[in-house]
Amino acid sequence: PVVSIVSISGMSPASLLSCKCPTRKLIKSVTIKGKRPQPCYFVTCAKIMKRNYVGIDISKRTLDCALFREKKEEVFYFRVENDKEGFKSICQQLRAHKVSMKSVWFCMEHTGEFGIETALFFEKKGLTYSMVPAMKIKETMRTQRGKSDKIDAYRIAWFAYRNASELQPT
Repeated sequence: PVVSIVSISGMSPASLLSCKCPTRKLIKSVTIKGKRPQPCYFVTCAKIMKRNYVGIDISKRTLDCALFREKKEEVFYFRVENDKEGFKSICQQLRAHKVSMKSVWFCMEHTGEFGIETALFFEKKGLTYSMVPAMKIKETMRTQRGKSDKIDAYRIAWFAYRNASELQPT
């Protein structure tokens, strides 16, 4: 029998099958082509289905956020306070840009105590996020001049987009 593999997340079946993340699912079903039933495998991966990436540069008082929208190749920047109201404001900003929270992968540098409350908020809301060591992000970037919280947020969002297949949810 012929086995066909169909991607339901917009990526090629080969890309999905090579993904080794724990969120990948292989769902067997049967399709009818002509009169003979054939096995068909639907492959989906939570990582690959994310189409929006938010890079967050964390400091003691503020969170600098950059939203990278893969589909439109747009980047938006916004800054919120590093507190519960600020976390809610992140969700409001994303909704204002017509972004579904289910389509977002949040990525931030592991900064110790300043990022714990942010991570707990994402965990409570059931949002997908990763806390990545700063050196890992810096290793993937070429030497670049200029450093600011805004630029760092853009770089983290770009890192998440470029390395989506390797990121592990925290």
